[in-house]
Amino acid sequence: MAAAGGPEATASSGPSEAASAAGVAVAASSSSSSPAVAPVVVQREPVYNWQATKRSLRERFAFLFANELLSDVRFVVGKGGPRAGGGAPGPGQQRIPAHRFVLAAGSAVFDAMFNGGMATTSAEIELPDVEPAAFLALLRFLYSDEVQIGPETVMTTLYTAKKYAVPALEAHCVEFLTKHLRADNAFMLLTQARLFDEPQLASLCLDTIDKSTMDAISAEGFTDIDIDTLCAVLERDTLSIRESRLFGAVVRWAEAECQRQQLPVTSANKQKVLGKALSLIRFPLMTIEEFAAGNCMAGFIVAKSERFSMFLDIMSKICAKVPVLLALLLEIKSSVFNNMVIGARKVARKQYSIFCLLRNLTFLYFCDALAA
Repeated sequence: MAAAGGPEATASSGPSEAASAAGVAVAASSSSSSPAVAPVVVQREPVYNWQATKRSLRERFAFLFANELLSDVRFVVGKGGPRAGGGAPGPGQQRIPAHRFVLAAGSAVFDAMFNGGMATTSAEIELPDVEPAAFLALLRFLYSDEVQIGPETVMTTLYTAKKYAVPALEAHCVEFLTKHLRADNAFMLLTQARLFDEPQLASLCLDTIDKSTMDAISAEGFTDIDIDTLCAVLERDTLSIRESRLFGAVVRWAEAECQRQQLPVTSANKQKVLGKALSLIRFPLMTIEEFAAGNCMAGFIVAKSERFSMFLDIMSKICAKVPVLLALLLEIKSSVFNNMVIGARKVARKQYSIFCLLRNLTFLYFCDALAA
């Protein structure tokens, strides 16, 4: 039976799957000292006079968490095969009891699900796009304000907290991710931050990438990012890396993307999957040796004429607002000698300048700027 209720009762499995994969990556890169999430056992046997053992409202509601006692709704959480007539949950699924009043009091989405104009009256609701561990973390928070998240569950818990509009739990997840943010998982977390619209986390990820660009692009997760995230990073002026090395990483990403799209790994296909990202590579920031040697171009642009044509094309886009340089590229004669810095990345490494000199032909030369 599909989940019923308000408009948020069901969701695409895409973000959930991405969050689950990202959680594994966070776990792999997190310190072993991270607190483990305690397993939850659904309590089914009634306990006589349990109220007398609880001193506060919080303790009483915490006792009802994942407890069949007084429950009036059940959730079958996780992916699984079709069940006939409300049969037993399939592999990867878990049946979790809950209390409509508690959920509605803590979440506007649950309130709409149970009390809105399209409220469900079903005693059992399926949530195939939510991970059981993440849903239990959400319920635990709604019942007791207790936060139990770990590296393995933080991304799926963040997804679930957003799905059911529980911003306080979202904030705890973002705080956890911030504490575990490092260069080797910055790209993966940046992708998730953009997916879940977490600008604060995205900004911290970008700062980390700026400071440790080489470590970040060398991480396994770099080649798994989406094209929009790649472009967002390539547009930055603050990356601490030589352009030739950055381009080498972009070529690795293109090769991985060809494989994801089941395309032959050819120069044409790599250019195709890169699309606009290719125009964000600042070829003028390479030294003439880096560009001419072709180490970063190997297997990407083969013909020398193609390299030069591409170089002029990229130059014309980067220098669109520099009329004098455009005149040089178009071979309009001029006696002016220009020293211009074009699109340099503002980092602690060496700055690059472009010197353009035109007599009877166009001469392009790159060199390291001399220290003052």
